Amino acid sequence: KLGELMHVQFTLLRMVDQTTFIHDLMESLSYYGRVLQVKQYRRQGFFEGQMSMIIDTSVGYQVGQGKWQEAKPLSRMLYLSWFDCFVPATYKGAPPICHFCHQSGHIRSGCPQLVQRKCFGCDQPGHIVRFCPETKQTVVLDLEEVEERRK
Repeated sequence: KLGELMHVQFTLLRMVDQTTFIHDLMESLSYYGRVLQVKQYRRQGFFEGQMSMIIDTSVGYQVGQGKWQEAKPLSRMLYLSWFDCFVPATYKGAPPICHFCHQSGHIRSGCPQLVQRKCFGCDQPGHIVRFCPETKQTVVLDLEEVEERRK
């Protein structure tokens, strides 16, 4: 019986032992469900780290002879225990990623870290000088002035 199937994609940017790679990857992903398919994308015959897999997220996992546990929910950063690293993952229904703090679950306009920042231009909270709504200040330096400052 198949539960909820998820098509997950990510890029693993590290050197791996090709003889045990698939086994290690499937073992690492087993905490998120049963791995049904793994596809390595190749460019001119060389694997460059881009992968996709089908995971049945309704299946739990078992550590050693311990009891079965529910599968961990998928997140935008998947932990691969055999490689001891996190990889950014994409899948349908994934929460958005904030381009300011790089955390998932919100976008830049709702970022809790950005709200605490003060703009160096207008000294108002909630944005940085690069996106200041008050003024677009441009610093123009004369070439002679730059050379004078160097002396």
